[in-house]
Amino acid sequence: MLSSILLILCISIVPSFENDTVVFKKGEGGYFCFRIPAILTTAKGTLIAFSEARIFSCADETQIDIAYKRSFDNGKTWSDLKIACRGNDTNDGYTRAGNPAPVQLKYNQRILLPFCKNNIIPMQTYSDDDG
Repeated sequence: MLSSILLILCISIVPSFENDTVVFKKGEGGYFCFRIPAILTTAKGTLIAFSEARIFSCADETQIDIAYKRSFDNGKTWSDLKIACRGNDTNDGYTRAGNPAPVQLKYNQRILLPFCKNNIIPMQTYSDDDG
């Protein structure tokens, strides 16, 4: 009985989501699919969503870029798709940029985007203008 009451209280406390927002949609920007999302809320309140943008298939062995979008209204609407890093941008034989893990430094607000090339080479890029 007590567990039933607690369950009802928990359900009534949890806010309901009125609308779902799809941030990355299959086929968008010519990408076959999007996987491995990550999101950051900046010090200015901007949401930045990152995802692996897979070009030819959803498989791990396809060409992969890192895409991102920004929201200024707490995720209700999102900017157009942009690319943070291309998997094949350096002609170094690597075709996959993946595993985005955004963080923001408190002392200077710099946004860091660590990622890896072909799952073996750690890389990082950054933004000083809120993404």
